[in-house]
Amino acid sequence: MQDSSLITLIIFVITGLVALNALSYYSERIMLFPSVIWVLCLGMIYGALNHFKLLDLPGLYLDPHIILFALVPVLIFAAAKKMCLHHFRRVLKESTILATLGIVVSTFAGTHAFAGSFQGQISSSGASLTARGDSRCRVVPQTG
Repeated sequence: MQDSSLITLIIFVITGLVALNALSYYSERIMLFPSVIWVLCLGMIYGALNHFKLLDLPGLYLDPHIILFALVPVLIFAAAKKMCLHHFRRVLKESTILATLGIVVSTFAGTHAFAGSFQGQISSSGASLTARGDSRCRVVPQTG
């Protein structure tokens, strides 16, 4: 990474954090948007500036596991913290039914969608699982 792009990135991060803090503070006072929305907007602005080469910003690439295990729980906690319990109790039964039904449907849809891509053999660390006709699998060591 070049020195000029590192300095630009540091300036952008500091400016972005100050702007995010100010937007969150004033947004919460007038109930405009939750602070999570401002984080999303700041990320979109960074992506647009990087994509259109308006500033000499380095590309940021995140592992999907970081997003899943670090960012999503924080977003869920922030949303749950802002939730009004009185309103949630009124729709608890309907939301529980729809959430459970959504998980079941997406599990079956995902299982059937990906079942076609694993036609018979799955390789994993020197052994393969071979499907037999009676829907049981056996471990077959790979040689050579």
